[in-house]
Amino acid sequence: MGLPRIIADMQLKNPDFVRGSGTAQRSHFWVSGTISDGELYTLTINSDAVTYTASSDTTDTFTDGLVAAVRASGANGYAQVTAYDAQIDRYTIGGTPAANDVFTITIGTQSITFTATTTTTTHVADGLRDAINASTLANFKDLKAASSTDDVYFWHDGPSPETSWSSAGTYADDGGGTGTIAVTSGYPLQACAIVADLAGVAFTQSFDPRPPRFRAPNSSPPSHRTNPELVAK
Repeated sequence: MGLPRIIADMQLKNPDFVRGSGTAQRSHFWVSGTISDGELYTLTINSDAVTYTASSDTTDTFTDGLVAAVRASGANGYAQVTAYDAQIDRYTIGGTPAANDVFTITIGTQSITFTATTTTTTHVADGLRDAINASTLANFKDLKAASSTDDVYFWHDGPSPETSWSSAGTYADDGGGTGTIAVTSGYPLQACAIVADLAGVAFTQSFDPRPPRFRAPNSSPPSHRTNPELVAK
């Protein structure tokens, strides 16, 4: 049996990664890495549990199984939420940017850009996050972004959580820097989005302590997280 880890609420700089930008709460769960047959995952919403047992799963079929288990649950805790397959993209900023270097994320024929004003990669990740969240472009207006250190994440936060897209990141060293922007390994990924059906409806989430090495929601993030296997945000 492997050592899958549940990591909940990574304390990203934008709390909407858990709550959503609207008035209806949403949370995302996904798996990466190796999934061993027989591993048991239990998701609890409003005190009612749904259990999924891995069996010859890929990361995508695991997410499909978790979505199906939530949709099939007749427990009261799940009566006001719906599960969806949802895409999450993640880009990592690297190297050493310089002032006036330009970082771009493109979806289809539309792009958002951020021009660096300092040499820190965190500054660039935060700037791209803000540019996505402020965009009114058709391909970006329903996306929501969050950042954590050198990484910027984004996902669909509109009325159609199952929307998918293809994105690309580019870098121009207009200021003479040596920055980089690249899709983080393992992304884009398929997540299970749990969305409250009604405005103003909130839910609580927790996990059974199986498999081992899990973190409870709203706990502090690990200092080193290069190999999380089950992630909740």
